[in-house]
Amino acid sequence: MFFNQFQGNSRVDNDEYYKLLGVDKNSDKTTIKKAYHKLAVKCHPDKGGDPDKFKSIAEAFEVLSDSDKKKLYDSGGKEALNGLGTSNPMDMFSQMFSGNTGSNRVKKGQNTNYTINITLEDVYNGRDKNISLVRTIIDKKSVFSCTQCNGQGFKIQRIQIGPMIQQVQAQCQDCQGSGQKYKTNKVKENIKIYIPKGVSQNHIITIDDKGEDILNGEAGDLIVKINILDHNKYQRQGNDLFLEKKISLLDSISGLEVMIEHIDGRTINIKSDKVINPILFDPFNNEIEWELINKDCKLEPYANAEINDIHKIKDIIMNGQLKDQNINAFIVKKKSTYFYKQSVDEIKQNMIISDYPIYIKKQKDNLMYCIEGEGLPYESDNYLTGDLYIKFIIEFPDKIISNEIKEILIKNNFISKNNLLNDENEEFDLIQKNPSISYNNYKENLIDEDNSENDNINPQQCAQQ
Repeated sequence: MFFNQFQGNSRVDNDEYYKLLGVDKNSDKTTIKKAYHKLAVKCHPDKGGDPDKFKSIAEAFEVLSDSDKKKLYDSGGKEALNGLGTSNPMDMFSQMFSGNTGSNRVKKGQNTNYTINITLEDVYNGRDKNISLVRTIIDKKSVFSCTQCNGQGFKIQRIQIGPMIQQVQAQCQDCQGSGQKYKTNKVKENIKIYIPKGVSQNHIITIDDKGEDILNGEAGDLIVKINILDHNKYQRQGNDLFLEKKISLLDSISGLEVMIEHIDGRTINIKSDKVINPILFDPFNNEIEWELINKDCKLEPYANAEINDIHKIKDIIMNGQLKDQNINAFIVKKKSTYFYKQSVDEIKQNMIISDYPIYIKKQKDNLMYCIEGEGLPYESDNYLTGDLYIKFIIEFPDKIISNEIKEILIKNNFISKNNLLNDENEEFDLIQKNPSISYNNYKENLIDEDNSENDNINPQQCAQQ
């Protein structure tokens, strides 16, 4: 049976719905709605989620978001709801994300948008921030019918056109078509907002009923957008932190012992008895390289689309709808493309012979020096943390080392890559120069040549052609 029956005087089971949404029994409607929103997106069948789990989550939200049903559930569990029925979970999902909640939807005022700047330290620690804003509040006691339109919101105007008189309905300008007039008060409000640990860039925090006030409805919401300011030392990628640290060539080959100031204010020691090699790649260049193999994959694809333009497909994965879906391979079959999220190893283990090409994400062996667990906390679980990556910038000496030091290095297995020069070859000295200066001069000369050619053009001839 779908519903359990009461078992005498046993304890009422009213925990299931709260556990499904991951909220406690004292949570308000906003918290319940946010929890459902996050789970619904993750578990929706169109996103590869379990249909039964999605149905259970939607059922829990429908009950806990309705104050009357919630009271029944808290007092008697599912059995107390017997006979009330539930909505179609797909309809609920559609309504939530389209903003349409049926004919009984409460009219709301416009939302107020607000951007709040925070530091990377705020992301690491989490914090409360106060914002001040001035809102226009309608004095509901002062509302009265507009005398100009008798509360209708419009006026009838008579316009004579020749021998005929035409009646035209026009919006009342005195009440702006509302049919009512009222007084307003400007109120300054200080609102405290909690910035969660690990919050992401452009994260949205919604404060209910702090937007535009309207008649015969609810005030809009305050939509707060998080903007994380650049840090002078640290960079962020997901939950990981990146730091550049200058060391000498001597430190890189003789053992490293340095101190760095962590973003949380701690000073930590870093020690290594291995050679520190320079990092020759940009960790923030996330451009994907693809390996092309003429084979198919027997795994279930994550999604498919009617597209076969390779450049557009790659752009969709890098910058479009599939940007954050961790697509590891795709196959183009005639006019359709199939996308796969399984690991590269799993995809390669499940390939079969085919005439269609599969594009598999290349796995780059871009290793960096790392301190595990010293990055940012996860927003979803603050007990989990990212890593701290350090890019060591090796500073070379200004002058050539002596032959004595060179001999010591050779004795310690340092190998020279110098050639035995042929005296008959032409010889050049090596200097340092900025290539951008030369390129700028090249572009300036191009502009001057274009202008000189344009001077010889007769504008009248151009007009006649």
